[in-house]
Amino acid sequence: MGQEGSIKKSCCVNCGAELTGPWCSQCGEQVRKPGDLSLKAYLAELLDALTNLEGRFWGSLRALLFKPGLLTSDYMAGKRVRWMRPLHLFLFINLIYFFVSAWNTFTTELHWHIGAEGFLHQPVASRLVNQALNDPPLAEEEWRQVAASLLYGPPELSEDLHAARETLINYGRLFNSRVDIYSRTLIISVIPLMMLAPLVLMCLRRQSPLVHLVLATHWTAFFLVLSMAIGWLVIALVWLGWLPGDDRLLDTMATLSLLALGFAWTLPAVRRVYGLGWIRAMLLAAAINVWWLPALMLYRAVLFFQVFCSV
Repeated sequence: MGQEGSIKKSCCVNCGAELTGPWCSQCGEQVRKPGDLSLKAYLAELLDALTNLEGRFWGSLRALLFKPGLLTSDYMAGKRVRWMRPLHLFLFINLIYFFVSAWNTFTTELHWHIGAEGFLHQPVASRLVNQALNDPPLAEEEWRQVAASLLYGPPELSEDLHAARETLINYGRLFNSRVDIYSRTLIISVIPLMMLAPLVLMCLRRQSPLVHLVLATHWTAFFLVLSMAIGWLVIALVWLGWLPGDDRLLDTMATLSLLALGFAWTLPAVRRVYGLGWIRAMLLAAAINVWWLPALMLYRAVLFFQVFCSV
C-alpha cells in the first residue's frame, strides 16, 4: 500500500504522467500543495489573476493605441507573454464599449434601418417592417412619411397615419432593446469582414491568413476605442455649443474623423506587420479604411435581419 501511495503521488492527477517537478511536463498541471484548497489560497489566486489581467490589459491597450501593428507583429513572431491575446483584448474592449459608448455605430436603432437612405438594406428593411406592422401595408409614400417622422423630427402627418406611427414607435422600443443584446455578440463578425481587404490585396505574397485575421482583430479593437473617444468628444462639443446638434452633420463629421484617424493608425501598422514601403503601405491603409464603410453596411444589414426575425 505504501508503494502504491508513493506512485500515485508522483503522477499527475490530470493526465497520469510521471512528475519530475512542481509542474507536469505533459499537460502543465501544477502539483497541489497543502493549503491550495483553502479560502485564503482562493482569494490570493483571484487577486493575482485580477492584477495580472489589469497589467496586461493596460500594457496591451497602450501598445494598441500608440504602437500600431506591434501587437500583431509580436503575436506572429511568438512574443505573446507580455500581451493579451488578440481576441481576448477585443472582447474586453468590446465589453467596455457597450457600457460607455455614446455613439450608435454598432447599435443602430430601427429608425435608421428603415429611414436612412445610405443604408444598403433600407428599402428591404422598410418594406418588411411595413408588412409586419400594417394590415394591409401602407402605400409606399405614406410609409416613407411615417418612417421619416421618426428619423427627422416631429411629424407632419395626416390623422390616419398617426396610429401607424404609434405602432411603429412601440415596435421600435422592442426592436431597439433586442439590438442592444444582439449587437454585443454580432460585432465580432466585423473582424472577418475587415480581414477581407488585406487578404485580397496581399494575396500575391502568400502569407498565412492568420496574420490578416490578427491585424483585423487589432484594427477593430482600435476602432472601438476610437469610436468611444470621438463619440464623447462630439457630445462635449455640442454641449459647449461649439457644434450644432444636427444628427446628420454630426454623423458625417464623426465618420470622417474615424476614417482619417483610422488611416493614421493603419499606415504604420501595415508597414510594421507586412514590411511594406511607404507607397504600398499608403495604398493598403487607404483600402482597408475605405472598405470599412461597406463592411459596416454589411454588418448593419445582418444585424437588422437577425433582430427582425427574433422580434
